[in-house]
Amino acid sequence: MRKTARLALFAPAAIAASLLALSSDRGPLRAREAHAAIDPQKDKNYDLASLDVFRKTIVQIKDNYVDPSRINPKEMFTASLEAVERQVAEVMVEVGGPPCDDRAVNREPGTTMIGAANGAQQGGILEANRAQAAGCGHANASIPENRVRVTVGNATREFDYRDIDSIWQIPLKMHEVFSFVRDNLVTQSDQREIEYAAINGMLSTLDPHSWLLKPDVYKEMKVQTRGEFGGLGFVISMIEDKLTVRKVLKNTPAWKGGVKKGDVITQIDNDSTVSMELQEAVDRMRGKPGTKVSIWVAHKGGEPKRLDLTRALVTYETVVSKLLDNGVGYVRLSGFSGTTTRDMMAAIRAMKQQNGGSLRGLVLDMRGNPGGLLEQAIQVSDAFVEEGTIVTTVGVNGTLREPKLARADGGEREFPMAVLISSESASASEIVAGALKNLNRAVIVGRQSFGKGSVQVLYDFKDRETGDESALKLTIAQYLTPGDVSIQEVGIVPDIELVPARILKDRIDLFAPPKTFREADYDKHFFNGFARDEEQAKAGRERVQQKPFETLRFVKEETVKERKNRELIEAGQAPEEDDDDPSDEDGVVVDYQIEFCRDLLLHASSTDRRQQLQQAKPFVEQRRAGEQEKVRRALEAMGLNWSAQAANAPKGQAARVQAEIRSPRTQAGGTMEMAVTAHNSGTTTLSRLRAYTKSDNAVLDRREFVFGQLQPGEKRTWMVPIKIPRYMPSRRDDVTLKWEDDSGDQLEEARAETDIAELPRPAFAWSYQVVGNDGLLHKGEKGETAEIIVDVKNVGTGTAFDAYAALRNLSEDRINVKKGRTKLGPLKPGETKSATFVLEVKKPLEDTVPVRLEVGDKELYEAQRDKLLLPAAPPVTLAPSLQPVRVQVDTTILAAAQESGAKLATVKKGAVLPVHGKAGSFWRVEWEKGRMGFLPLAAGKEAPAAKPNLKTVAQLMQSEAPAIRLANVDTSRGGVETDQDHLTLAGSASDVNGMRDLQIFIQHENDYRKVFFRTARKPGQPATGAPVQLEFQTDLPLKPGNSTVVIIAREDDDLQTQRTLVVHRKQPVVAQKQADRDRAPH
Repeated sequence: MRKTARLALFAPAAIAASLLALSSDRGPLRAREAHAAIDPQKDKNYDLASLDVFRKTIVQIKDNYVDPSRINPKEMFTASLEAVERQVAEVMVEVGGPPCDDRAVNREPGTTMIGAANGAQQGGILEANRAQAAGCGHANASIPENRVRVTVGNATREFDYRDIDSIWQIPLKMHEVFSFVRDNLVTQSDQREIEYAAINGMLSTLDPHSWLLKPDVYKEMKVQTRGEFGGLGFVISMIEDKLTVRKVLKNTPAWKGGVKKGDVITQIDNDSTVSMELQEAVDRMRGKPGTKVSIWVAHKGGEPKRLDLTRALVTYETVVSKLLDNGVGYVRLSGFSGTTTRDMMAAIRAMKQQNGGSLRGLVLDMRGNPGGLLEQAIQVSDAFVEEGTIVTTVGVNGTLREPKLARADGGEREFPMAVLISSESASASEIVAGALKNLNRAVIVGRQSFGKGSVQVLYDFKDRETGDESALKLTIAQYLTPGDVSIQEVGIVPDIELVPARILKDRIDLFAPPKTFREADYDKHFFNGFARDEEQAKAGRERVQQKPFETLRFVKEETVKERKNRELIEAGQAPEEDDDDPSDEDGVVVDYQIEFCRDLLLHASSTDRRQQLQQAKPFVEQRRAGEQEKVRRALEAMGLNWSAQAANAPKGQAARVQAEIRSPRTQAGGTMEMAVTAHNSGTTTLSRLRAYTKSDNAVLDRREFVFGQLQPGEKRTWMVPIKIPRYMPSRRDDVTLKWEDDSGDQLEEARAETDIAELPRPAFAWSYQVVGNDGLLHKGEKGETAEIIVDVKNVGTGTAFDAYAALRNLSEDRINVKKGRTKLGPLKPGETKSATFVLEVKKPLEDTVPVRLEVGDKELYEAQRDKLLLPAAPPVTLAPSLQPVRVQVDTTILAAAQESGAKLATVKKGAVLPVHGKAGSFWRVEWEKGRMGFLPLAAGKEAPAAKPNLKTVAQLMQSEAPAIRLANVDTSRGGVETDQDHLTLAGSASDVNGMRDLQIFIQHENDYRKVFFRTARKPGQPATGAPVQLEFQTDLPLKPGNSTVVIIAREDDDLQTQRTLVVHRKQPVVAQKQADRDRAPH
């Protein structure tokens, strides 16, 4: 074990793509997948109960964690077990203790109990509510406090953890629990994954940035932070399941070989990329510099061409630059790797040379920069300042202060600077922005940054058996910007705030505060600074209220492509890939913000930030006036009077407005016409009256309504069309309407409730066969190409709008998948369509060849996966025979000429089938036009004079996912609602091919836990394939607002069905008001 030499300052988004699958507003909640069978040889010497990495993690927490007061051994123990529960399907954990009372907990829609708006703006008053709400629904009152009940499959045991009062005691008790888990696992699971999950559950109680990086994630992170690797020099992503080039770096092997943006990589060496994972493709193309690799590249739909390339040292690109008009330089930093400062200085020198030896200014763009290496952030800052403290790190309990001072040997101080930041600028980028702001070197422009003020260090853990390296990323310090200013929770507030606006016929984004996710929105985040006294604590809270020196809203013009993408996103679909983006050969899109900074520097030429801001005032005022005029003209074109309130307008009574909100129940896929009628019920004219919504449903949140000038007694209605994505489940949502006008008076909010009814869902069944004389892959036929036909039937109650079938290779050393995806299009209930896949044999085959089939609907986010075992054998000679056969007995037509062949169809006695030869002991018969199957010779008799008759042939589906039915809840008519703190949910899950287990999860905000588990098998009972039905009934703990319930029925590790239910519990105040109305005499 060793500590790495460099400190890492990453926001979680920097590595989130490698760590987990994140849900988004464009897709429904997906349950964490329970894992997963592994290679038994790799895992044979691993003992879950040994807790090797777990114990090493405990040592580092004890010795180095920044804030020991956050270490709560009992909470760490239970959180560790709850993380295991989420990782392993057959594990369920119930923690004992009294239930909590959440009747006083009220939350505004569109916010969280842990958000910055709640905590900071109220000076921490909501902390009590947060703490009270956090545990609601967690504890099982039937279990004594300080005891936990663990169920693994059919085995259950309670563990007493009252004696855990030290962090050292956690592994001792965890050894006892993990021994029980290990001995009772129903399936062979990757037990290292279980230990990793337990560690991350424990770390989650400390802060959101302490995390164990699994070996594959750590490997990729080392490449990113090192900044250099052996490779080809292009950026790739998966687009429509094709490995597509997104960017080619200059002077790299790919650039020299002629690879272009938009090219598709179809093959790497001997392996097709059709069924390759993205990371696998990246790993195959990386390698030691000087080694060779062959890739096949298709350009704009053309035939693939082979390129033989030699790997070279490629720099992980974090710096992009361009000389803008009038001699202003531009540098974008996308991260802080080991080469960032070197590359940035080279870019500045190149731009100076291009401009005759100097620059009139420099725009440093760090929008979206999640961070990186601390030392690189210090070096970047040092390049532009002459003296002062760049950053100070403060260690355990506020001790071990280490200031980093600017050196006087930097050379980039002769030009003015503007720094662009956004809400996604985090950590190391905030150090740079904070240093340049607080040392008065640069004007900060853009949006308030993320607010991550903590420092993490990496500790390597090497597995003795496998050699794999995992790493603990542990928070060991906080950092302070110059003047001992902590940006934790707060971020860097820009000097000039730029807020994009949009004014369209069907969508206005003009004045509602943007919804961003920042540090303060994380559960367990650090509070602002280690305040030494109340005065410092108060100052930290006041910084949250700090306002920009100037704020400017600018109207963003929407291109046709942007409009189409917005409409796709709002409909819950993926946006179009931008193959023709407007970036030039430098990779820079000069947008409004960059142009603004360029022009700002031309008007404010001082290198001192304070003087720059004074020099910039006329320029900013001119720009603001121009943007306000754009807004006025656009809104007046819509029939509104958007005149400002006159400065000498008489001040009457406080402004009053009454609102009526109409939002009829809408079916998913339709358009909700949300209409708001404003009635000026006061005596004062309202100017620039507007309103916006706040809702937990992202589709409904921050929708804007504009009314302009409204005279006393006047009414006006504004309607906003809201496209409801087809995938959205039935749900009810609270909506709060917030009002604003030029008077500044506090206008009373309005509230409403929306109701969305889900679409009936498709479900899929399928069968498959190998096309050929014998229906088999041939064991020794290297280079043979085979077709696989998969028939997909919609056995659900709703239409699949964009159905597809995809085949993924699980035997890459044996076969290539040459064609692995088929678009099926719309698939109505009861309808069947076929997909054809193409395989190529690379090496001699075993008796079966595993592949993974996925069928689904892209629009409804419905998908099922199944592991298929394709039959392989020596070729069966096809003997000639063309006479029809009459079926002698009710029987089954098989997919292959072997007794173990999969079933394709049933056929009744008397049917006459066309024959296309004999394959061993089977007739090769045509059971459907153009489709061949195999009938046992004994089941048919030649009938030369008979006419073929296929009327009694019925196709069979070999596999079908489990079905889930709810007995006491009807979601077809809209969202489920209650005013109680729990809901009893009953139903059943069934599977015609046998079922492994059923589990139910519930999520409210960041709290996600399992509330029900039942196995379909008795201890030691193997899977039988016989039909199974499991009944269930469970109490769902509910908190005010929406809770998402996920029900998962599994047939095996691959095949499962998921059903999502959203339950709305009325806010306590609303429920009480309704109860009072119901009790009132009528």
